[in-house]
Amino acid sequence: MSCFSKKEMEPLEADKVKELTIVLLGKVGVGKSASGNTILGNEGGFPIATGIRATTMECCKKHNEINNRKVVVVDTPGLSNLNRTNEEVVAEIKRSISLTDPGPHVFLLVLKFGDRFTEEEINILKIIRSTFGKNTNAHTMILFTNKDQKPKEESEHYIRSNKDLLGLVTACKWNYHVFDNNDQEHNEVPELLEKMSTMVQKAGGLVYTPEMLKEAETELRKQEQDAGKEGKSVSLEIPTYAGVLVGCATGYLAAGGGTMTSAAGAAIGGGVGAILGAGVAGLVMYVKGYFDPKTTRGDWL
Repeated sequence: MSCFSKKEMEPLEADKVKELTIVLLGKVGVGKSASGNTILGNEGGFPIATGIRATTMECCKKHNEINNRKVVVVDTPGLSNLNRTNEEVVAEIKRSISLTDPGPHVFLLVLKFGDRFTEEEINILKIIRSTFGKNTNAHTMILFTNKDQKPKEESEHYIRSNKDLLGLVTACKWNYHVFDNNDQEHNEVPELLEKMSTMVQKAGGLVYTPEMLKEAETELRKQEQDAGKEGKSVSLEIPTYAGVLVGCATGYLAAGGGTMTSAAGAAIGGGVGAILGAGVAGLVMYVKGYFDPKTTRGDWL
């Protein structure tokens, strides 16, 4: 169901989108900064990495006037950074929303055309999705970077070759583009801008707002709390049940030569075993940090 009302969704002609604000997202080394430079032309200037090490360590904002339209691009640090945790990178990426006041029109998710769509890419998408929340898809376009422009048929074959990649593109309503950052003439920029303008037009010209980010943060905290409760419950249950079984068996056997019945011994042993099992579970959970309020969601995955 759409999160926009009918009034908010009144048509806005693509050629009337006089300003485009874009936030570049993706992992290290996929060509985010180079894509930003290609979009902005001679007014680019984002530093470009020569290897897998990141050069963009904080959000950087630049703009240019292109075909009578102001285009603002915010480059962000790449995820899967060798020198920073994803949590540190995400904290910086969030700053892009305030840099684009009142907010970006488009999240341009940069992927390398032809690369295998691995678990790493899937995890990065989960991080982006959980960071920006349910409103992400309506504002996301996928940009595949590649040395050579590919025909549409080859692009679609690549997308359909992986179910997870196909699911991503489908969720973004097939809003994607293939870019050649080595094209010195920047011939693909007008088409990309037109695609983004059409996407913005369909969204009624609305932007992703700081309020949407706060909503996403609240939802993520709730998910973390729910996951924490579930994780603690499971962690307690296993050793507790084990303690009950061991206690019952011990009590039953010990009662065989004593004054109490085997049934009574088993009951007493089971109770003692449950207490000991829960105690051991609590100690293990404490050591592992389950009770630490700073525990991250990743601990329960």
